[in-house]
Amino acid sequence: MSHYKRYIGYRNTSLLWESKSIDAIHQFEIKLSQIQTMDALISKEIRLGKLIEQYVFTELRNQHSLEVLVSNLQIIDDKITIGEIDCVINYLERIIHLEIVYKFYLFDEQIMGSTIDKWIGPNRNDSLKLKLNKLRVKQLPLVGQEKAREILIKHDVDVDEIISKVYFKAQLFIPKKCAGMIFEKINNECVIGYYMGMAEFK
Repeated sequence: MSHYKRYIGYRNTSLLWESKSIDAIHQFEIKLSQIQTMDALISKEIRLGKLIEQYVFTELRNQHSLEVLVSNLQIIDDKITIGEIDCVINYLERIIHLEIVYKFYLFDEQIMGSTIDKWIGPNRNDSLKLKLNKLRVKQLPLVGQEKAREILIKHDVDVDEIISKVYFKAQLFIPKKCAGMIFEKINNECVIGYYMGMAEFK
């Protein structure tokens, strides 16, 4: 599959939530212009997360009202990597630390808890709840750490003005028997398909 076809798949994926925040995490909402020459810009096979980052960075850099100040900035303290900042942008005179997320989740109604608790990764080693917690506790606060501030200042970033947001897209799959359900807190346009257990095929 060409990078451009993959790129269109990314383009057609909705933000996981809009307007409101989830767990005090705010989406960066912007209508990014579609790029026409993505294959030429990305020439090698890379894992999905990094591929999506390149798509987003390319779109951001093509926005006239926006400047990418840093991207994929590793924060290293005493030879130990304490984290990586996806990017910091200047958008309409606002300095925004942006974490980019693209996920696939299945809805498992057997899991106890809130609707958010029930969205899990395909191999059950990931979940929306875990990702939101990681964003809130580790990734988004990173720009406030002393070493991160020191490194950002060297890149001429006004660290006192930074606000943190996410650009979080997801493709969601639900049990076929749940077709037509409306799921709270998330953007239901992210639901793009169904899944069935092995027993349902018998």
